[in-house]
This record gives sequence, C-alpha cells and structure tokens, in this order.
Amino acid sequence: VVESEMKSDLGNKAKNLIELSSIGFPVPNGFVFTEFILDEVKLKACLKEIGGFPLAVRSSGALEDLEGASFAGLYETFLSINSEDALIKAIKDCFESVHHPRVKDYFEQKGIDPSLAKMSVIVQKQIQSKISGVLFTVHPLEGREEEIYIECCEGLGERLVSGHVTPSLYKIHRDRDVIIDKMINDEKTELTERVLKELRLAAIGIQAHYGVPQD
Repeated sequence: VVESEMKSDLGNKAKNLIELSSIGFPVPNGFVFTEFILDEVKLKACLKEIGGFPLAVRSSGALEDLEGASFAGLYETFLSINSEDALIKAIKDCFESVHHPRVKDYFEQKGIDPSLAKMSVIVQKQIQSKISGVLFTVHPLEGREEEIYIECCEGLGERLVSGHVTPSLYKIHRDRDVIIDKMINDEKTELTERVLKELRLAAIGIQAHYGVPQD
C-alpha cells in the first residue's frame, strides 16, 4: 500500500522494499507515508490490511544508501509499536529526523545540498524474530565474490546493528551449500542448513536483480 502514487517521493529504502515485494521476495507487509497528513479512517484500514500491531516504523530518506554517503543510523527507527497514538508519534518523529542536527552535519561533511533531503516513512508489520542478521552478497572486507557473509544474533536485529551484541559469523559458498567458515557467539546463535540455503538463494536472486552486490 503506497500513500502516494508519486513514486519519486519515496525514499530509497521504501522503493527497494516495494520493488523486492513486487517480484516475489518475502518482505513484511506495510505501507508508506510520503508526507505527514493523517487520515485516521485510512490509517485504520491500512493497519487492518497488514495485520495490525506490533509495527516497525522506519525512516526512508531520498538520499539514503548512496555511494559514499550511506546515512546509516542518522534517521529514526521505532520498533514494537503497539498503539495508534504511539504509531502517530513515531511517524511524526521519523519525518522530523531529516532536520536533526546530526543529519545537517552529515550533509555538510559530504558536501550535499540539504534542500535535496526528502523523507518518506515506512510502517511495516514487525516480525517477532528468533534470529536476525545482516547478509552481504559479497564479503564486504575481502571482496571474494564466491563468499556470502552473514552476521546474526538472537531476537531483533537492532541489537546487532547498534553494536550491543557480538554476532555469530558465517561465510557460505555462493554456488554450493557449503559453509566455508563460521564463528558462533556467546549466545550460541546458529542457523540451520535449511535457513542458510534459503538465504544463499535469496542473496543470489537479489544481487542478480540489481546487478551489483547487496547487503
């Protein structure tokens, strides 16, 4: 569900999630606000369509994930939203995060015109995950194209990306169901062979779609 037909108003994260969902990859249900205009009737209908709470509310900047300017961690994300009041506040705070001093400082450091900053906000059904992580279709440090690199932890992925937990690490072969190397963390977070195969095939398909390595 897209709040506006103007796809140009969508941030990069929202565009990519919509694109991946449209070609059959498993993306949690959601909808996107391109501006903060509240229609409570439509909001309730959208919430019902995606299965209600809990929700994740995620900023999607138009200049996000650029080459040489990722904007990682600068915009807001809110997890475990369980009421309409909390949802409305989270949406508003996401929109306002584009004006945060840390974002303005980042624009200055990268020499980007702040007037180009546009924000949309993604509302998604939150997956109550047993294990979460990040997958790189090509090893991000060593650049080995045959190696898919995975970091994972128990519970929600926010613990991993915020640096609050040491993840388990996997290197798996791109073309075969082979674990090249792994290091299991103190939580004993392990992925099964079936899950690793599913991740490998998804990684190959997503990289093939975009034509360049993905995370």
